[in-house]
Amino acid sequence: MKKNIGSFGLRAVPVTVFLSSILLFAFLLAVLTPTNAQGLPKGVKVVLVSEHNPNIPGIAKVTVQRMTMEPGAVIKLTVKGIPFCDATKGILTVTDEKTGATMTFGVGSRWAPPEGMVATLKNTGDTLNEHYITRIVRK
Repeated sequence: MKKNIGSFGLRAVPVTVFLSSILLFAFLLAVLTPTNAQGLPKGVKVVLVSEHNPNIPGIAKVTVQRMTMEPGAVIKLTVKGIPFCDATKGILTVTDEKTGATMTFGVGSRWAPPEGMVATLKNTGDTLNEHYITRIVRK
């Protein structure tokens, strides 16, 4: 009489297939999804620091966000509202996709990109980039 060592029988097949499918899905999700929980590219995080209604006619709100980018991280975005940016850590290179102009900002730099600008932001340094964005949102 032969023994099948390592055989689980037919009952184990659906369980094995199910578990394998879950592992494959988790692997593909981790490897093929370049975004974090906020829908941002890998290495980019944005935290809302504050938001308030300034009670100014025509202005819906003013927000302050903290954006961090790991070395090499890249994000393409369209500038919304009227932003004022302040670099507090690292180096950030901003490219205007329409004109091709490139600007580099370091610690202490302040800039105000125009509303509607399509820009690519890249941390071209070897340390974390951190900058704060104070944004005026119109009604």
